[in-house]
Amino acid sequence: MAFYVCDELPTLLFFTVYTAVLLFWAELYYIASDASQVYETMVQPLDSAVNLCAYVLLVALWVLSATVDRRSV
Repeated sequence: MAFYVCDELPTLLFFTVYTAVLLFWAELYYIASDASQVYETMVQPLDSAVNLCAYVLLVALWVLSATVDRRSV
């Protein structure tokens, strides 16, 4: 189980960093086009929700994997 978590963690960290770069790009774009309100009301919450969903899904898969592994032993 620990190997599975350590194996998947870099992928999740890469996803988080990638979305942070996209968020920075979106911030620059919306500020340059004078639509900073759209950025603050739509883009930031969407980025947070996507990251939260990714973390929740991965933790759920870890829990599911741990329960399946314990049943098979």
